Amino acid sequence: MTRGFVTVATGKEEYYRQAYQLLRSFRLFHPDTPFAILCDRENEYTRAFTDTVILKNAQRSYLDKFFLLTDCPYDENIFIETDCLIYRSLDSFWELLAKEYDLTAFGYNECPPAFFEDPAYAAEKFLGSPDACAPAFNPGYLFIRRGGKCEAIFRDAMRIVAEIRADPAFDNDAELYCRGKVRDDPVLFLAMKRSGCACAADPFAGKCVFLPSVSKIRTISLSEGKLDLTVWRRPLTDCSLLHFSSRKAAQEGLYAQQTFVLDLICKGRGALTVKAAESRPVYLLFAAWKKISVFCKRKLRKKP
Repeated sequence: MTRGFVTVATGKEEYYRQAYQLLRSFRLFHPDTPFAILCDRENEYTRAFTDTVILKNAQRSYLDKFFLLTDCPYDENIFIETDCLIYRSLDSFWELLAKEYDLTAFGYNECPPAFFEDPAYAAEKFLGSPDACAPAFNPGYLFIRRGGKCEAIFRDAMRIVAEIRADPAFDNDAELYCRGKVRDDPVLFLAMKRSGCACAADPFAGKCVFLPSVSKIRTISLSEGKLDLTVWRRPLTDCSLLHFSSRKAAQEGLYAQQTFVLDLICKGRGALTVKAAESRPVYLLFAAWKKISVFCKRKLRKKP
């Protein structure tokens, strides 16, 4: 049986750069563990991965994540979103997730269908009852066991997408669409429920942290493998990864600083240089730079 980690990058070069940074942070703690990329082309970034899988029918949208269900290269796979960085070993993920379900995640199992303005309508349409519940989880980290079960979930997910697009009731559903495209999250929730799969562990079990939910960062250090945060007033120590999914300048500044630190570590710079780069004043410089960058871009867009 083969095991490995995997990410997905299609479309913009930005996603490939993120995937490369994810891989470099992963290698700090897993120098030899297989890590594959599912993508729509080979380039300078994909060469660093253990395995490269070219998606023949890539949509260059959120829905490309569904190809994890059919194209993963290993028997058991853990998917990590490209816009994450790793802060400690992820070995515990196998123990937490590689159980009875072929598709699973860290999350809740009894929730009204999420990302629908009318959850009762979605529950009745897709699950047979307005009171039906489905799993809810961050799809930025998943366990996928390759085989017929996940292939069936893929086909069902594509049917759900087609039904959503064909139903006028969803046309103006602001929660369901992101930048004009159907979100992957609600479709995965429904397909997982209909397949009989469920979340195998509590959402905090893997200590995967979604940056927009963080109220305070107490310690963040790639060089020391240390990430201590407060999430919704809940203190978390020794977190495993940080998911930087955000368009806020201050949070983008944090990602820029952390990838700068990662570059210094990978180039073998001295400990004092790395520690200086991890300091708060340096973070504030990156945050200010991002704010100025966003301001200038908005001004340029307004010009006739």
